[in-house]
Amino acid sequence: MLTQQQQILIYLRKSTEGITSWDAIQNFRCTRLADIIFRLKEKGYVIETIMEQNNGSGKRYARYYLIKEASL
Repeated sequence: MLTQQQQILIYLRKSTEGITSWDAIQNFRCTRLADIIFRLKEKGYVIETIMEQNNGSGKRYARYYLIKEASL
């Protein structure tokens, strides 16, 4: 069984649309996406954070994109 961190990394590798907290909750039951992204960055993955705004509510949220794999 894969950890949430592994599942999210696989998702980021395949996705051209990135991942948001809502995506992580729906797909992986993960409520701490920012923590997982932080830990992936610590391991050397280059992940870009884009802040977006919901047009209906005006609330801001982060969308994360994997830019570069970690160097081994």
